[in-house]
Amino acid sequence: MEQVEILTSPIKSESDKKEYRLIKLQNGLKVLLIKSVESETEQIAAAALTISIGSFHESTSINGLAHFLEHCLFLGSENYPNAKEFSNFIFTNGGFMNAKTTNEFTSYYLSIFEELFDEALDRFVDMITKPLLPKDSILLELEAVDLEFQMTLNKNESREKIIFQKLFQESHPASKLNYGNLETLKENISEDELHAAVLQFFKKYVANKMFLCLQSHKSLEEMQQMVIEKFGKIKKEEEENFMNEFEVDKIMKPNYYEKILHVKPLKAAKRLKLSWILPQQISNDSKPLKYFEKIFDNNCIGGIVNWLKENNLVTNFYVEPQFNGYNDYNRQFCIFTLLSEIIDYGMKNIEKVLDAIFSYLLFLKETPIETHKKLFEQFKRQSEIDFRFIEEEETLKNVANIAQNNLYYKDIDILRKSSSAEFNEQEIADVINRLNEMRFVITITDSDHDNYSKIEKYSDIEYDLIDMPESYKTLWKNRRINEEFSLPLENPFEPTDFDIKINAEESQKFPKKILEDSKFEVWHKLDDKFNLPKAMINIEFMLGNHLDTIENFLFFEIYKSAVNFQIQKKLSQALVSGFKFDMKTSSTGIIFKFSGFSDKLELFIDMFFRKFTNVAKVMTEDTFKMILKIEKKKIVDKILNLTDLFDDFRKKFLLNKWHTQYDLYKILESATCEKIQNFIPSIFEKLKMKILAQGNITKNDVIKIVKILDWSFGNELQDEELENKPRAFQFPLNINNILRLKSPSKNDDNSLIAICYQIGQMTLQGINLGRFFENYFCAKAFDILRTQQQLGYDVKTTLEVNSGTLSFVIYVVSLENKHNFIDVHKKIVECTNKILTDINHLTDEEVEKLKKNRLKVFQSDDFTLKEEISRNWKTVKRGHYMFEKQEIYANVTAKLTKEDFIYFGNSFLKSDKQRSLSIQIIGNKNDQNAIKSDEIILEYISEKYEDDENVIIDIEEFQKNLYLYPSLKVLE
Repeated sequence: MEQVEILTSPIKSESDKKEYRLIKLQNGLKVLLIKSVESETEQIAAAALTISIGSFHESTSINGLAHFLEHCLFLGSENYPNAKEFSNFIFTNGGFMNAKTTNEFTSYYLSIFEELFDEALDRFVDMITKPLLPKDSILLELEAVDLEFQMTLNKNESREKIIFQKLFQESHPASKLNYGNLETLKENISEDELHAAVLQFFKKYVANKMFLCLQSHKSLEEMQQMVIEKFGKIKKEEEENFMNEFEVDKIMKPNYYEKILHVKPLKAAKRLKLSWILPQQISNDSKPLKYFEKIFDNNCIGGIVNWLKENNLVTNFYVEPQFNGYNDYNRQFCIFTLLSEIIDYGMKNIEKVLDAIFSYLLFLKETPIETHKKLFEQFKRQSEIDFRFIEEEETLKNVANIAQNNLYYKDIDILRKSSSAEFNEQEIADVINRLNEMRFVITITDSDHDNYSKIEKYSDIEYDLIDMPESYKTLWKNRRINEEFSLPLENPFEPTDFDIKINAEESQKFPKKILEDSKFEVWHKLDDKFNLPKAMINIEFMLGNHLDTIENFLFFEIYKSAVNFQIQKKLSQALVSGFKFDMKTSSTGIIFKFSGFSDKLELFIDMFFRKFTNVAKVMTEDTFKMILKIEKKKIVDKILNLTDLFDDFRKKFLLNKWHTQYDLYKILESATCEKIQNFIPSIFEKLKMKILAQGNITKNDVIKIVKILDWSFGNELQDEELENKPRAFQFPLNINNILRLKSPSKNDDNSLIAICYQIGQMTLQGINLGRFFENYFCAKAFDILRTQQQLGYDVKTTLEVNSGTLSFVIYVVSLENKHNFIDVHKKIVECTNKILTDINHLTDEEVEKLKKNRLKVFQSDDFTLKEEISRNWKTVKRGHYMFEKQEIYANVTAKLTKEDFIYFGNSFLKSDKQRSLSIQIIGNKNDQNAIKSDEIILEYISEKYEDDENVIIDIEEFQKNLYLYPSLKVLE
């Protein structure tokens, strides 16, 4: 037999210039080889290995074994026994690696610069085939698995999933806690038994259960030979079904659909879910769940989403995304879930919500199958267009997705996925009929339930399981079709012109300024690289000081939510056709980003701004109240997210103009519909616009869009009114500044401990040294704080750039009951000092290696139009106009010396040079003094724990006498 069998390659998009080869080795390992498009710049290579073994394949009573094994594989291998050697090799060479475990598969993936790919694969295959799995080391990894589990409990969807598992038959693996934690992996299990179980489970990792995907600039022949040599020796086992099969109707406990689950949220939420257990859909050629997902998610007039929103019952309604192996990614069954995010009025009128959903399901059933076919074909046309002109994906993401697709699609369809779907009347009708059977589970997440009578064993989640009320059953029995329901059968935004526009004068290397006057500054570049019939346009409305006050800032945030609400409804068909928009408030105004097929982009932008300028005028009191609920939820979600809360307060300390989400929360109720209606027109009376347009769009096309904006909005600002950028404070020298506050999440044990080291005002050399330093520090800090000390699952180091200043940040998210915040802070300081010592002893060879990897970053090409316009937009927005920034940075980096690097590190980390701020958000699980309320209250901790601490509880008082750095426009 030949060493490899050449299989039929997958169908690829006509815009995809990569080469593909699908092969199968003698041991049964299937491999997709991808040759990247030729490029003169430095490129990334990547590999992903998906093994069709997951938590459903655990045959023992040890829950979480599959996930635990995933962690343990990184603890050293036969030829690379050092536990941190593989990760250090990847990260210090500018690469990335990770893994994940689901119900039915486990994936491992890495990316690295091309010249190191061969060496990285040696380590990768050694890890997969010859892991040491030493008992002492894997026992230490239990902490990491438990930390990961505890972090998932912050998400309501994770809490709901854990409780939903109670409805599965105990004999089915879906009833088990597939994450694993300290209890499931240690309870009634000796260390020797756990070690033996890990070794036994690893035996399931066989070649004929694997799919490998490689992407590289090497030829297909070179990659094929590489795969044979490195992966050809992986053992093969006879075909064996490692997972017991269950009939779909016997997976759940008897009469499961007659129950209602009430789950107590950790974070404020009101959610209603209806979940159907359906047969697996993988083998269905029509991919019916994709069809129904598009119907339910469509915000158009006549749809269920729009009706529920218009009646002020929900803030959002959608089909819940595939979560951890359910839905399409499951070869036994799938769970189809309709999720409503409900406001108070909706929860009080939950039967009205249910009645509408029941009515819409009946409407779908009574809709003629010919109508479903017509809509299916419309969705299919759009799906085919999207695949035909699919954008290039970042290499690592590309191989990781393809390696998973192999498990659930035919070989020829692993690239095009559901765009290959063909209408099948029987399959569509079968799903419709099943959704119209009263065999669904209702899950309600709401803190107002009267009695949470149960506590889940491993997570301490409070919940209740009650019989479905008779009134709900009566609603279902008596349901009628709402005459307002309809399906969107025509789409004026469906693109038809896909011609690529060619004009050498407009396709220069960098964007060119095509218009500048007192109102507009317009930049443009016609694409000649990506060759897709798509375009992107970024627009900034520079508003002077209109958004300086917190009230005005809040009013505009609410207005953005109102605009988003209206656009989702009025332009839903454009969104279905792939057009996208985004609105963000910047330090100087508002930034809009539009993208989509160039054929109808002008129409989309025209319609958008027609709606945008009219929203305040047509806003009713009822609509305003619902929008206020949406805005409150957005604000609360950000406050309750530890990393968002930390970054918000970091900027509050640093900048002279910054409104935190908590600041907005405190004045939210002061907003009224009338105030917003009076305020909004005033901010557009005078403004200046910066515009950057790139892609398949000509200069004349851009000028037409400029005319739309000129017609829609008022007069220009004076230049002096634009100089309103925030400025950064300089932190005091050698003072141990600390802000401590209790986590606003009730009964949450997660703490975030961070130290921000201020570097100073940005220079070309400084920002390059900072990025240099960030890469060096990241791997070492992760190794010390995560791998060795197991302080937390989330350890991050970042270089922050704000208002022309640089800061270096290191933070750890840990569990307070395991690692006290004082100890974590001390260990971060010790880690920093240890790494600074390493920096002071760097050799010339080490610095040259770091420089080499950094230079490769500057030599890498943009993968997508989105990346290119993002890079160009930063320099247009900031007024630098350094389009050749990559080349400039490369030149600066090439000249850096070891002495520069050492001096830089010492300039802000050495004890007598530090300008630092520590922000500590302390978990409060089991804290009897924690305020019990649905309202968000941030409690500052004023107590000193060390003599040298300067504990801050008043930020404005702290800032009073601090030096303000000047506003920085051009890097010197």
